[in-house]
Amino acid sequence: MSVRLPTPLLPSSITSPERELLLRCARVEPDSAGKEQIEAWCRAGIDWKALRKLAQGHQLSALLFRSLDRTCPDLVPEEQLGRMRSRFQASVAHSLQLSHYLAEIVGLLEDSGIPAVALKGPALAVQAYGDPALRACRDLDLLVPREYALEARSVLVSHGYVAFPKLSPTQERVFMRSECEFWFESPGSQFPLEVHWDLREAAYAFPLEIRECWARLEQVEVAGRQVPVLSPTDTLLMLSCHGAKHRWGHLKLICDLAELLRTDAELDWEAMLDQSARLHGLRMLLLGFRLAGDLLGARLPEAVRRTAERDRKLPSLTRDVTAYLFDAGRGDRQGVASTRLYLRMRERWQDRLRYGTATLFTPTLEDWKSVPLPEPLFPLYTLVRPLRLLARPFRRPERSAATR
Repeated sequence: MSVRLPTPLLPSSITSPERELLLRCARVEPDSAGKEQIEAWCRAGIDWKALRKLAQGHQLSALLFRSLDRTCPDLVPEEQLGRMRSRFQASVAHSLQLSHYLAEIVGLLEDSGIPAVALKGPALAVQAYGDPALRACRDLDLLVPREYALEARSVLVSHGYVAFPKLSPTQERVFMRSECEFWFESPGSQFPLEVHWDLREAAYAFPLEIRECWARLEQVEVAGRQVPVLSPTDTLLMLSCHGAKHRWGHLKLICDLAELLRTDAELDWEAMLDQSARLHGLRMLLLGFRLAGDLLGARLPEAVRRTAERDRKLPSLTRDVTAYLFDAGRGDRQGVASTRLYLRMRERWQDRLRYGTATLFTPTLEDWKSVPLPEPLFPLYTLVRPLRLLARPFRRPERSAATR
């Protein structure tokens, strides 16, 4: 007996039963129509192993299991559902540890007089998903005012954390102008920590004013502690910039946006659109909203739809990002096509030029490591950088961490 399937959300060139089912399951609370579609796709001849691998790649294993377990566990082979359950239980334990770790570090910095805001991670899981276990988190991100960044590093190092990168004074000055974070490892923890003094690297030219964000902070409870977070509006702007930086290359990035939209119905949409336009990030925001609506069923207000209709480049950009999202080979995620995709997300030629110039001429850690120069010759890195980029296609690719 044939199964009547719902209309696919993806174009015919990239659709598959596994992708369609994952899209329906990537919700905290599928509605009644969504549950019917989940059941229909479960009957469509799912390759369950491929589905689990797909969900892991898009960091949505927890939502996949929860949706299937609550909707139609009898339609999932027992062995496959058991594997998903085991992974979900491990995610719950991981999230609990990470949440306590976050509360501990925020407390440590606050006790030292350093204000810190939780970015993404368990705090966003509470803010958008209502449950830390439903959002995959691999590390912790904190935001401190720029003037506190070096002090925060000193405090963490004094408590046993190992800070990266190791920089000379000249390198540190360049690094803090062009980059946005220090990285830390703790001998007593498996979780990497990133401490940001800005939301994005300078090349991405999205000047969300941190001091203004501080005036709008809210609080969420994580592991019994009140933790500062960005306001929902600032969080959406931050997530749109973060998603654009990564070319919206994982469904989790879109799911973050969709779930935050679902949980906060009191947003001032006109003010948000005006703010993103002033920051020259309107297209990035609208692209994220459109992906959340088209792929994950987020309901968008009339103000957003009207504004999106005025951007004639948005439909083709949405199609191309969707294809990139489900690129089976995952391709060269740092290549020319990826760069062109990002540049199309920017409205102004000034921002595209800034990104290109910074990419070509701003030295990075890899440049400093590959071509060590004495500090008096440091300006020569503006020549080293483009030469290394030109040589990149001829270098042997590095093995991934998974193969080491």
